[in-house]
Parts: sequence; C-alpha cells; structure tokens
Amino acid sequence: TAGTYTVSLTVTDNGGATGTTTQTVNVSSGGTLPECTGGDTRALGKNCQRSNRSATAGNYDYLYIYIPAGTSQLRITTSGGAGNCDLYYNASSWATTTAYTHRSANTGNGETLTITSPPSGYNYISLYAVSACSGVTVKTEY
Repeated sequence: TAGTYTVSLTVTDNGGATGTTTQTVNVSSGGTLPECTGGDTRALGKNCQRSNRSATAGNYDYLYIYIPAGTSQLRITTSGGAGNCDLYYNASSWATTTAYTHRSANTGNGETLTITSPPSGYNYISLYAVSACSGVTVKTEY
C-alpha cells in the first residue's frame, strides 16, 4: 500500500558487533495516478497528476501544490509527450530558471525531483520548455 514507512536495518559482523540504521521510505502507488481535482488546472495535489501540460519554447507552464505541515517528502515526476520540458521547484515563489531550489534537466520529458521535508503551505513547480513541449504528465506524490 502506498504511504510513508519507517524501516530499520541491523547488521551483525563476524565478531558480534552490530549497527542499526533507520530510514523513512515513501512508497508510491506506481503506475497511473488519478487526475488532480479542482477548477484551477495549475493546482496539483496529494498522489495525483495533471495530464496534457504544454509550453512553447522559452516559456513556462506554472503549477503549484499546497503541502500540509509534517510532510516528510514530496516527489514530483514528469513523463510522456513530445519536446523537452525541464522541471523546476521553488518553495517560496514561482519556480524559474533563475529562481529555483531544485531542478531536473534531462533530455526529453522524463524528470524527477524529490524534496525532503518540504515547507508547509504553497510550493511552486514549473515546466520550462527548452524546446516546445506538449502532452506532458506531471505527478505529485506525498
């Protein structure tokens, strides 16, 4: 089941010494997520996607998401479509090529960002069209 889990690993060596580490792991649902709801098509949400996003070369497609307090991780992925859009994130203002805290700039539209402990409130995401892009799906999971 999708969710956030805490896992521990304990290792014992041949001499009997042990070490333990604990990590929080976010398990996503995988596959297709439901479309995000609401009238503002720029709004993303928990474990949903916005399909058919596009931007003309040199321009942005701006999106945002409201993050509740205590969220341990936000995962943003893009996929599909044509062209080349890069993915930008900024916690405090619209994300651009000059105002961002995280970015993914692969060739094509396969981009992934993982934000650890995102601040509560509105967070900002954008697709920047290196070359015109269309038919891109943006997924957000937390």
